Amino acid sequence: MRLARLRAHAAEDAYQLADDRVQKATIALQDAWLQLRHMDERENNVPPPAQPLSSQWDEVARRRSHLDAATEARGQAAAEGERARNELEKAVARDRSCVG
Repeated sequence: MRLARLRAHAAEDAYQLADDRVQKATIALQDAWLQLRHMDERENNVPPPAQPLSSQWDEVARRRSHLDAATEARGQAAAEGERARNELEKAVARDRSCVG
């Protein structure tokens, strides 16, 4: 019974860690999106900067790659969270079967 509780606590901790990673990845995704949005606003509302056009496109590509990376990281963290949640449910079920 004690082992089942320890497993339940470990699964709960793993789930919390995965949930934290999802939140951090979501924030990174939002940050990347805001950076792209601000860049678009600057391009549409302000005279063009002194940079050559190719540099501007390089910057857009760099920021979009950050957005893609943040999206992928969030997806991976969400998948880990789902796996951790499943492990938590299994650990709780084992704990209940030992107690009940």
